[in-house]
Amino acid sequence: MAYIYSPEHSQAVMVILGYTFQNLVLLRRALETWSLGSPHGNKPLALVGDRAIAMIFSLDGYLKNATCGNTTQLLNSRSSNKTLHSLGCRHGLERYLVLNPSQSNVSIDTMVNTVEALIGAVFIDSGFDLDAVKAAMINFGIMEAQPQE
Repeated sequence: MAYIYSPEHSQAVMVILGYTFQNLVLLRRALETWSLGSPHGNKPLALVGDRAIAMIFSLDGYLKNATCGNTTQLLNSRSSNKTLHSLGCRHGLERYLVLNPSQSNVSIDTMVNTVEALIGAVFIDSGFDLDAVKAAMINFGIMEAQPQE
């Protein structure tokens, strides 16, 4: 856990995501659970990321002619709080978060918000490039890579 942002954090997270940010401020905001100038921390980016994740799964299901039920089930399973928390922990994201000094640990909600915020940051930084978002989701483990046909 960190209370101060470090450029090394950015590099490590970009490796995890397999995405290079053009605007490092977006990445920093995704890792900040709070700041003096942003009392909501990374939650606004998390909201964008949550919707981007849903859009990618929905579009993927549509393009594969999957049923709405199967698409929804896959989305709910792969983007559940339990799954996103587990993936964040597996990648060691807690080492890169900028926490409020009053926080002694990374809660499930904090980890989930951060994972979603990272995806939201990729969405915005990439110029809303869904392929870039999907690639980051695959690299992070939110979505499985599909074999090439």
